[in-house]
Amino acid sequence: MYSDEFRRQHGEQWQELLTGIDERYGTVAGVTLLDARTAPVGEVACVVVRYQITRNLLFSEEKLTVCPEKANTQMAIAGHEMVRLDNGQKTAAGITFTEINVVSVGSARPSIEKRTPLTVTPVAVRNAADEFYNRMSAEQYDAIYEASSDDFKASGSRDQILHFLNKVDQRIGAPCSAATLVQEAVPETGDLMYLSYVRKCNNEDIRDGVSWKFMHGKALLASYYLNSVDGIDLPLINAEKQENSADLAETARRSTENFYRKISAQQYDAAFELASEQLRAPEKREMVLGMLKQTEQTAGTCDAPILAETSYTTGTAGLFVELSYTRSCANSGISDHFNWKIVKGEALLDGYYVGGLIK
Repeated sequence: MYSDEFRRQHGEQWQELLTGIDERYGTVAGVTLLDARTAPVGEVACVVVRYQITRNLLFSEEKLTVCPEKANTQMAIAGHEMVRLDNGQKTAAGITFTEINVVSVGSARPSIEKRTPLTVTPVAVRNAADEFYNRMSAEQYDAIYEASSDDFKASGSRDQILHFLNKVDQRIGAPCSAATLVQEAVPETGDLMYLSYVRKCNNEDIRDGVSWKFMHGKALLASYYLNSVDGIDLPLINAEKQENSADLAETARRSTENFYRKISAQQYDAAFELASEQLRAPEKREMVLGMLKQTEQTAGTCDAPILAETSYTTGTAGLFVELSYTRSCANSGISDHFNWKIVKGEALLDGYYVGGLIK
């Protein structure tokens, strides 16, 4: 299924690699499509398809660059990239692409581009996540609290956290189907791992997530997130009142407009000041500013952004409004995804993801 060019340059070596992976870690037991995007290769339109691959002893993310063969109308794999999720090791051959991607540590939409070695295997983390959902189904909120990390317990009082978990079950409408894992991510610090799931529940289909902290060889619950498209009646942990979701979205939109104005004027430092405490950490400053400059230089002049999607995330880490925009730019059509953390009625940028830019 690989292209003639790929097989001429890498065929024998790549076949040995794939065979060795199967022999050592087991054959593929699960495949989850993450996304697919067009990518130009000269004058040819290829497609980069990204998957999450599960083997008995290995979890990886793989990208296939699929292009039309010159000799016929069929498509063939012209590039293949594999990244191990346990240690970040990457192997690639053929035509590959890298997207510009920066998201803050602790945001509701963590980055999956930069990984560092973990102290707990993904299997241990997934087992801990399975146990969490089993306890949620059984309404064993006390057991969840007792087995959690200090970070989780510090998000509110014991009563507030137990009340929050109970309200989550009421909000989604138990019972729910088994949770299906759709994404794993490790932020740049390497001390957390995020798992994102989808579940079919009595009231609605939901997407939620858990993050884990690694302490003394164990995976301890660090935070829990619940995502919603409407934001109505979202449970909160430490808040005096539930604000109107439309008002929260308007606050986030105003902050986004302010962000775009500063970026258009190349006021990158001013845009950085819109960030939350975590994203504005001194050690992140140069990285974030460099990413903002590179994004604008690579994209070229852009038309006005168009709001494509609004969603809400609540959890033990706080309340977020996520906005997705599309922009038609001189060099590329791109998508911007913002995570705005709501703090005392103000929206602070806690995560920013850019899709569509080919580096």
